[in-house]
Amino acid sequence: MVFFYVFGGLFLHEVGIVALGEDSTIGEAFALFFRMAGGGAGIGLAFALALRFILYKLDRRQDKAETVLQVTATVTIAYLSFFVSEVVAGCSGVIAVVTTGVFTKAFAAGLISDWTVMDSFWSLLEHLLNTVIFALGGTVFGSIITRDTWHARDWGYLFVLFILVNIIRFICLFGSFPLTSRIGLKTTWKETLFASAGGLR
Repeated sequence: MVFFYVFGGLFLHEVGIVALGEDSTIGEAFALFFRMAGGGAGIGLAFALALRFILYKLDRRQDKAETVLQVTATVTIAYLSFFVSEVVAGCSGVIAVVTTGVFTKAFAAGLISDWTVMDSFWSLLEHLLNTVIFALGGTVFGSIITRDTWHARDWGYLFVLFILVNIIRFICLFGSFPLTSRIGLKTTWKETLFASAGGLR
């Protein structure tokens, strides 16, 4: 995500979209990368520590209300960590959220009062937000292709992009197959083929 932000800004500046782009030297680009990545990780760690403290205070397994409060705390901290990192500090919100999640799982998992409730809520939220994201993406894409600036050749570019994304996914998954076939659940070549072809479902 951080690489995409840095190089996306350079690309947009290069093609003349100065309002969205950002010109920078190689040194400035590296400094921006480390600020966004390191800052995001630091902010995520701070929020993980705060969440651990909150979960500790709410760890009463017989109190259903506090189970609900624990779920609420995880959602609030997830969004707050993204907002503070991305909007307030100018760092990577995605890295902040991932860091918060990883450290919370590692050091506060035992403080969750009811894993069934927590897991069910996050599974439902994930499904709803995925649906919203793809619905919004379809709406935005629909508005783009109805403009006069969308031409027949753009469909060709889109098809080529689709082919390239699939090729890249096959290369990545089969390139890491020697490792994934030996660790964890030990994936098979059939599972890797399915994951490569499946992509985003």
